[in-house]
Amino acid sequence: MKKLQKIGYMVLGATLAITIFTAAPTFAASVQKQLTAHYNGIKIYVDGALITPKDATGKVVDPFVSDGTTYLPVRAVGEALGKTVDWDGATQSVYIGAKPGTVQYMTDILPAYQVRSKGAYHEFSNLNSGGIDSFKMGGVKYLNGITIGGYDSQQEWAVYNLNGQYTSFNGVICHVDDTATVELAAKPPTLQIILDGVLKTEYDLSSDMAPQDISVDVTGALQMKLILTNHNGAWYGVGNPILK
Repeated sequence: MKKLQKIGYMVLGATLAITIFTAAPTFAASVQKQLTAHYNGIKIYVDGALITPKDATGKVVDPFVSDGTTYLPVRAVGEALGKTVDWDGATQSVYIGAKPGTVQYMTDILPAYQVRSKGAYHEFSNLNSGGIDSFKMGGVKYLNGITIGGYDSQQEWAVYNLNGQYTSFNGVICHVDDTATVELAAKPPTLQIILDGVLKTEYDLSSDMAPQDISVDVTGALQMKLILTNHNGAWYGVGNPILK
């Protein structure tokens, strides 16, 4: 029999099973409960795809059954659904997805589903990289965001599956500092935002532009595509991208 671990399991039906508490008006005392766990080779499928549940260290964690209830690894299932999972020991709380009072950037919760060229697209996430990577736009350092461009292609793009879960896309766009560019006057660089195959909005870009805040209504959109056109080897970025 295996013991339950912090942020280890959740009951099928979204009830968490980590430590059981009895609540009083001013305090909560932890109560230990012994379970008899049955490991029957339970498989977990998310949207038809079989997943191998693992903990934060990469160790495989097996689902089990106790008293007729199936317990699943909360971190593995949450991340398979595209949600970050966080354990707050001070409040004995598990957060799946957004944590109240914090900002979660698109690069942390929804990486690109597909890109035209991996060498011409980079994601920066302070949460996942420990703050090692960054880029600058207008002299401002961004620890979270994406950069697109480089090489000689006239068009680079990245696709994100929103699945109708968001209402707005916000960020800061600009030319990335210290990247070479040769612009054609007749065809200035642009950033196009395509929602479900339809052009939603387009932003004019240049190598000497100032950082510009953007806010795009994405209500109900299943897919968002960012297209950088006519960049002529330059790099452009979206800093601190947020989906709400």
